[in-house]
Amino acid sequence: MRNRFVARPLQSAFLAVSIAAGVAAPLLHSRVQASPVYSGQVCSENVGRLTNEITWSRDLDKVQQEAASQDKLILWVHMVGKLDGFT
Repeated sequence: MRNRFVARPLQSAFLAVSIAAGVAAPLLHSRVQASPVYSGQVCSENVGRLTNEITWSRDLDKVQQEAASQDKLILWVHMVGKLDGFT
């Protein structure tokens, strides 16, 4: 008959980590500050700046050739949704 009270290392480790996180969370909370919430106008201006001040392209091969010839990096952004400040 198997003893069901035999220590299980993985479960014991998980329990120890959970207890440590539960004790540490309130202590860390007092030191953490959230970022400010920006107004809709500020977000709209930031989106406008982002969409107008960066040269966007849909042709990756062309961009790779240009970047290689100018010894520059490529900023690759994969966006899901609409870039209108509400996504």
